[in-house]
Amino acid sequence: LKSRLNDLERLLAIIRSASSSLQVEDVLKMVIYEAIGLCRADQGSIILFDPDEEKLTRTLIRSSDQSQTRIDSALNNLLAGWVYDNGKSLQTNNLIEFFGEPIIKSKYRNITSALAVPIIQKKKILGVINIISRNKKVLFAVREQQLIELLATQCVHLIVNAGLHESLFEEKNRLSKELKETYAFSEVIGRSPKLLDVFSLLDRI
Repeated sequence: LKSRLNDLERLLAIIRSASSSLQVEDVLKMVIYEAIGLCRADQGSIILFDPDEEKLTRTLIRSSDQSQTRIDSALNNLLAGWVYDNGKSLQTNNLIEFFGEPIIKSKYRNITSALAVPIIQKKKILGVINIISRNKKVLFAVREQQLIELLATQCVHLIVNAGLHESLFEEKNRLSKELKETYAFSEVIGRSPKLLDVFSLLDRI
């Protein structure tokens, strides 16, 4: 019970910290770093999909030792693809048994445990969190799956809100540039107070 309480307290601290960021990249980094830490994983990744076009939009891979990275794009896509197709979490301590020997390359054979969890928004998979372990003493089980599922559930609105902020910021810049190119006030003749008020209003718009 004490261990479970510690897990939940740490999860709450993670969510509070992540909520302070308005950039998608910062939220992704925090989510995957904490997922690795919570589960004592060696490596992890987080994938986001375009909810409208159902294609990959962002991938972030992190490792405790970059020289020993095993969760490359092929394995990343294999885990995320299974989760996307089945609509649920994947947890296995034997990749060969789970996927079949022909699919699992030799460089993945020292992976002792893998966990992939969907990030779901309104019944649609927004992304997938993948973590792996190469340590025989660190095998993911119910605790780790529940923790990452909780993390995915609580962080989905942070990712969405950060993405909304970025898209609004980009749209604001685009419109601002378009207005400046289309309506060059410096070329308008007249500097009366009323006309200057109009210019000021247009600038704010």
